Amino acid sequence: MDLSSDHPAFEATQGLRGVCALDPDLAAAGREMVQAEGAKDAERIEEVRRRINAADGEAVEWWRAAVALADHPGEELFSFDLTERKYWHALTLDEQQGVVGSGVAFLRQWTPKVDEWVGLESKPLDLVLPDWSGAHLILTLASHRPDLLRNLPDGDWQKWAPAMVRAVLRDGARGAFQKVREIAPEAGQAAIDLAVIDLARDTSSTTLVHPLAELGNPRFVEVIASIALADDLPVDRRKQAMGVLEKNHPEKALELAERMPRLSGEPWLASRVLAALKPDILVGAWLGAGAITEPQALVDLQVTELALELLQPFAGLLFEESQVPQDDEESPFSSVGSVLHRVLQCLAEAGMTSSLESLLSGRSPEEADYLRHFMQDSRIRAAELAHGPITPTDLIRLASDADARIVRDEAGLAAALMEELDRIQRYLVDQDGFKEIWNGYPGQANAAPEAEDIISDWLVRRINERLKPHLVADRELQATHHKGAGTGRRMDITVTRTGSGTEARVIFEAKRVEHPDLMTALRNQLVDQYLKPLGLSRGIYIVYWVNATKRPETWKSTHDDRAALRVRLEAQAAQLASQATVDVYVLDISGPD
Repeated sequence: MDLSSDHPAFEATQGLRGVCALDPDLAAAGREMVQAEGAKDAERIEEVRRRINAADGEAVEWWRAAVALADHPGEELFSFDLTERKYWHALTLDEQQGVVGSGVAFLRQWTPKVDEWVGLESKPLDLVLPDWSGAHLILTLASHRPDLLRNLPDGDWQKWAPAMVRAVLRDGARGAFQKVREIAPEAGQAAIDLAVIDLARDTSSTTLVHPLAELGNPRFVEVIASIALADDLPVDRRKQAMGVLEKNHPEKALELAERMPRLSGEPWLASRVLAALKPDILVGAWLGAGAITEPQALVDLQVTELALELLQPFAGLLFEESQVPQDDEESPFSSVGSVLHRVLQCLAEAGMTSSLESLLSGRSPEEADYLRHFMQDSRIRAAELAHGPITPTDLIRLASDADARIVRDEAGLAAALMEELDRIQRYLVDQDGFKEIWNGYPGQANAAPEAEDIISDWLVRRINERLKPHLVADRELQATHHKGAGTGRRMDITVTRTGSGTEARVIFEAKRVEHPDLMTALRNQLVDQYLKPLGLSRGIYIVYWVNATKRPETWKSTHDDRAALRVRLEAQAAQLASQATVDVYVLDISGPD
């Protein structure tokens, strides 16, 4: 760097100009460090080779070779893929194949001693590492040599299943576990199921759901449900179990929530599920009691899913609860204000000005000013709903007695809904709407769409956002009720035209593309169980489609052509035309190509 001596940066950059002498001692120390590291690596590689040779003669010693592949216990000892350990790539191809071959022999000869170390607070490495190393090898084979894993006898799968579930692993093994699950024979899968259930029941373990768990296994679901209901288990464990059910089996979570006593033990375990999935039930109970008896559930309350007729009385109750002094900022009642704000927003967005006005009685001047803000928004919204510009897309939103010619029967309603599904399909593709119903990004490892019920809940919200109040979409209305039975058959989605003396209603039946009843539900459920018993003539059979390349590996589906599937289903609908008219819509939720 050439600068004149009068430059302002001359002094500050003096060290960057000219020749800088190197510190000979520092350079020598660096060379010595590199040489020492090289010598250590060479010594370790020789140790690996000695361990491999020893395993050739005595397979039960193979685990020591697997351990020697790692740099040191704190770095790679617990990595599930042996090929990613530091010294694997220092071996020749023949030596690598020797490690794998001796390892398979180890799996056959070694009997894991899981019962001896599970539950120990301090686990002796010589006791656990043979079992953990065998589990690591199984995951490695699943990723790199599945052919060898498929040849493993049923008895070996059965003895190694507990070790696979209990081995300590780094994050990132979920994909390898899914491969193991797919490769395992029937007896192996049964052994894995027993092991993951045993883990779930073990309260000393922080893991409730292992990556090997089959979340659709009825027995596993019942075990998780029993944990959620167990009063003698830690609250955090029960809450974790309810969370698993809420995400993966919302219908089961609701069943438990309605069975749990809400006035003893930990009532919020049940009420938080109701708050998220069936808020009408919980808010109705609070209104009946005249108090918010489970304030912890306020955080999870889905206010936008509340029935319109509950909003005004619930707002009144929230105003009363907000007057209760709270000394603790962490009090569960601290959420009252934010919930009240959302309830008032819903009233305003529905144009329910009179309901907001009724809340003014008994309010303080500050509260009245607060309410008037929402009343102003409500009047604007009511005007928009009543006098919005008429476009071809918006005509259905204005359907009422005055213009019943537009949607005056079920045929017109079905046609309008098919047009709305076209709009939702464009929203999924053009505006990244798919992100709202996926866990992870489509096509990436471990990504999966939401459960069928959750997608249907999302679809109802999208329909109501544009068409309510002239059309109202609901979830799971009861079709029939048999004397002596607790519940009747429940439909996925119903859409009803409002504001007219003549009712028009269309029933939806929804299935994800991998559902085992996909090709039979159009007749057996939509027509035979719903439309015919109710005397209705129109239905929509909707399939939540995911392209084959983006489906989770656990899905089993033979349908690879979206258009061909639609044609087959439309042919079914045509055969049933004398009984009901069914439109078919295959909604692509795959995300971008």
